[in-house]
Amino acid sequence: MHAVVWLHLLAFLWMSGAGGAVTGQQTLKVNDLKTGEKINILCQTSEDNFKFLILQRRYSKPGTVIRINKTAHQVISPEYINRTFIRSEFPKVTITISKLQESDTDVYVCEYLHDADTKTSFIGTSTLIMVKGVKTTLKESQCNKEFKLDMSTMLIATSITAIFVLLIVFLGMWLWKTNLIKNLCSKKQTKETVYEEMTAKTRGSASLPIF
Repeated sequence: MHAVVWLHLLAFLWMSGAGGAVTGQQTLKVNDLKTGEKINILCQTSEDNFKFLILQRRYSKPGTVIRINKTAHQVISPEYINRTFIRSEFPKVTITISKLQESDTDVYVCEYLHDADTKTSFIGTSTLIMVKGVKTTLKESQCNKEFKLDMSTMLIATSITAIFVLLIVFLGMWLWKTNLIKNLCSKKQTKETVYEEMTAKTRGSASLPIF
């Protein structure tokens, strides 16, 4: 995106003399900033007969940022209210834009007018503002937090699963031992019963008279 902005800026600087605009000495100022920072844009001209100053965006969101007249009356775009301020005296004005956002990346141009309805303007200094976000750090910290949470969840789930498996194993062993003991007891009882029956039969046969 920034490369495209550069191309549009160069095209703008080359064509800015067309369409009723008188181009003054262009001072290209490139500013690499981060979200949340502020920028001071200096608009100045050697002429004193201008009545209006307009700071405009020319690329991503064309339009007026702030409009200032010689009597210090100003109109600020709703998108820049509460974060755009001016100082110094007309026509040399410093415009401060604070709390920059990535969407503020654009070419900003100082344009002077003699009258409100005039078709001829004087384009002064141009400023390229390139705002880069700090989302990478935020994402990394967020990913680290999520990774720690996932690891904790996995450890808890693994512990619960291990305990559950151990309980099943112990229960199975207990049932197996119980069945084994029952089987052994039942076999022992069977042998003793057969022995007792055989002993009873032997005694019965011994008691019969012999003829």
